[in-house]
Amino acid sequence: MFDENQPIVINVNKGRLGSLRKLGYNVVIGDSLNIKAKDLTKGSDTKVIVVCDYCGNGFPRQYKHQLNSVGKDCCKACVGKKANIRHKLDIEHFKPIYEEHQCVLLEGEYINSNTPMRFTAKCGHGHCLSLNAFKKSELKLCAECGNKRYTTDEVKDYFKLERCILKDIYINNHTKMRYEATCGHDYYITFNAFKEQKQGRICPLCTGVGVNNIDGVRNMFKDEDCKLLSDIYKGNEHKYHYTAQCGCNSDINVYDFLGGHGRKCFKCSRTSGEDHHWYKHELTEDDRNDFRTTAEYQLWRRLVYERDSYACQCCGDDSGGNLNAHHIRNYADNLEVRIDVSNGITLCEDCHLKFHRLNRRQNNTKEQLDLFFELSKR
Repeated sequence: MFDENQPIVINVNKGRLGSLRKLGYNVVIGDSLNIKAKDLTKGSDTKVIVVCDYCGNGFPRQYKHQLNSVGKDCCKACVGKKANIRHKLDIEHFKPIYEEHQCVLLEGEYINSNTPMRFTAKCGHGHCLSLNAFKKSELKLCAECGNKRYTTDEVKDYFKLERCILKDIYINNHTKMRYEATCGHDYYITFNAFKEQKQGRICPLCTGVGVNNIDGVRNMFKDEDCKLLSDIYKGNEHKYHYTAQCGCNSDINVYDFLGGHGRKCFKCSRTSGEDHHWYKHELTEDDRNDFRTTAEYQLWRRLVYERDSYACQCCGDDSGGNLNAHHIRNYADNLEVRIDVSNGITLCEDCHLKFHRLNRRQNNTKEQLDLFFELSKR
């Protein structure tokens, strides 16, 4: 709970002077002033007293943080209480998750996702798992039915569902079996890894993991019309020297090459200047030089700040270090008023960003700015 009328003692400085005079205070720099908390600027770092909604004790908080706070106010000692209340969910919220898998939740209260809860599995037997374990469990069966021994035909059918072909006899979940992956290559995998970890749909050779010697790396480059120049295999993370499609020599590791990079060298693959799709052909060489780094522009910026008392003209933020000199008629399209002080206005970084999100950065007008100010006051 926050009382916006609580008295706050502040010292008047150059940054606060303009906003205080707008509120009707007749002050000069150096005065000590007693004001209401609501008269502070939105970006003020001044600490105000906030009453915790959980324990009733008061605690200090910066005014700008209090304005941005959502929900009930909470001191550090009561953070745990607030978290428990916010995340506490009713047991009815989780019953549809079990019903979706033909199971019935038997508990009357939900504590957290790691606490075991009783339920009737789809096999009809009772079981007990935490919510996290239930979501990870694939079969949604009790411990007795879930650990039953599979037959080779049942395992073959499971591989067939994943468009793979089992070519070996099933012994147990931890014994590797030979099979044909979807890529057409034969490989070995355990049933646990294939079923629970969802591995093996594509063999490691096709995913790049199977490139484990210099001949494999050489063939990988050859398939993409590149030529390997290195002679020693040093692992897939090592950068190998090669000749790219463009004829230039470069270096790249196996994983980056398999990811689609390196067909051309870095220099040949770059597009800049007139070849770039964002290149503006209508600009002159003078336009391409950033005018905002000149002394004339820096002087215009300082004059705008001084006229506006170094405070945001939208929200009144005068905390300093976060101000922008905004062009009322946008910078790019209005060369004649770029350094006209009447075409500038001081905005804080947040208000400046919000304005351009709403109106973009082209064809900006004073009417857009007036409408933005009006919307910000609501």
